[in-house]
Amino acid sequence: SIMEDINKLITQKASGANRLKPDEQKKFLETYQERVVAYSSIADAHSRELEKEMGSILTSLLEEYQPLFLKISPNIDEGKQVFYLKVAQTNGIVATIVSEECSGSPYGLILHTDHALEIEAKDLVSMIPEAPSTSRKVEKKGSLWSRIFK
Repeated sequence: SIMEDINKLITQKASGANRLKPDEQKKFLETYQERVVAYSSIADAHSRELEKEMGSILTSLLEEYQPLFLKISPNIDEGKQVFYLKVAQTNGIVATIVSEECSGSPYGLILHTDHALEIEAKDLVSMIPEAPSTSRKVEKKGSLWSRIFK
């Protein structure tokens, strides 16, 4: 009957079962790939380096993209989840720990906006400024003999 169909439709909509591109949304932590500004793997989300630089990365991203939202994987340790919630909040970014439905996603963090972008999303780790010690290659001086017999 029509009433049954309407009830079924209402139930589906309420449960979110009829979302557009549900697989894409699960993979990208409840957003669309085209809206993603930056991401990190689960392992990188646990790293000290990313934790240390996240605040400044968010600041620079906010200069280019507004609004920004942070989605946090349920696979990230609770302590880190809280850390990312706080650092986002400090920067005025709405952060959400996504549902277990997304636990199959390879991403630990997704930063996204509310509209489609014409960009290639960046790995957050690639945005960490390089430590000066690692960027300078130490030139090895040749041995005494190799310098004499050039």
